[in-house]
Amino acid sequence: MSTDATAPAKPRLWAECLARVAGLWILLGCAAKALVGTPGDLPKVLLDLPVAVGTTFGLVLAVEAFVGLGTLVRPGRAWPLAALLLLAFAGVLTTQIAAGATSCGCFGATIEVPPAVMLAADLTALTLLFVARPWRLARGGVADLAVFAVALCVGVATPLLLDREARPGATGGATTGVRKWAHLDLASWEGKKLADLDLAKWVDLAGAQDGLWFFYRDSCAVCAACLQRVAILELGAREITLVRIPERGDGAGHREVHALPTGAFVHALDLPTTVDWSLEAPTKVVVEGGVVKSARPNVAPEDCP
Repeated sequence: MSTDATAPAKPRLWAECLARVAGLWILLGCAAKALVGTPGDLPKVLLDLPVAVGTTFGLVLAVEAFVGLGTLVRPGRAWPLAALLLLAFAGVLTTQIAAGATSCGCFGATIEVPPAVMLAADLTALTLLFVARPWRLARGGVADLAVFAVALCVGVATPLLLDREARPGATGGATTGVRKWAHLDLASWEGKKLADLDLAKWVDLAGAQDGLWFFYRDSCAVCAACLQRVAILELGAREITLVRIPERGDGAGHREVHALPTGAFVHALDLPTTVDWSLEAPTKVVVEGGVVKSARPNVAPEDCP
């Protein structure tokens, strides 16, 4: 029996395996975000988009599930999407490296990975994808349509089945095993009465005071410096309300805030510890006549009080 010398060679098994590494890697990140992550873990460049944080998180999960599954099962067709997504990851990680971030949040905040390490991993997956020459792998026909239909269904279903948003009065993740999150829309606070803030859903503001409101985290070094300046410079000139943003695990990790301003003019509030809070610290809010006059996140120590 003769063999057609012009027939294309069948792709080797090693090429199939290498090409699928990218899909498996993308799916791993998607699964980690879905199981142990919250919208608040997203990189700052995504949190700053003019889109609701929960919506951004859902879109990220959907895209990663769709591209990852498609590349894992049918790399010959889905490899361009995987390459584009890995390049997008690299771009986001580059901004995090430039900003000095210590963890990329790619696997949720509970799994800390330095952005530089994750960038190296993503570029390695991208390199292996091209080494496999996926454009030579099998593609076309009913198999492509079936795989992409299933991947699309999984991608759409993933964010819909994951209800991460915490609601006042709910038990949160403490009893369900699912971490809940809440986002305080600081940008909408200015000009509103305290009773109309989304914050009022979580804490009792009936006896809230005018003056300086300061939101802080115990692990925040800038918060500690700001609180020291408040204690020294404010000297009872106005009422101060300190709002503690609980850490994940409520106190786990390194502690920077060791002392707080004291006195009859200082009031304290704690946000619920069963919720992960999407709120930057330190945040400085000025309240006059029961109305928020200014709300500024990430203030520098020299801007405190």
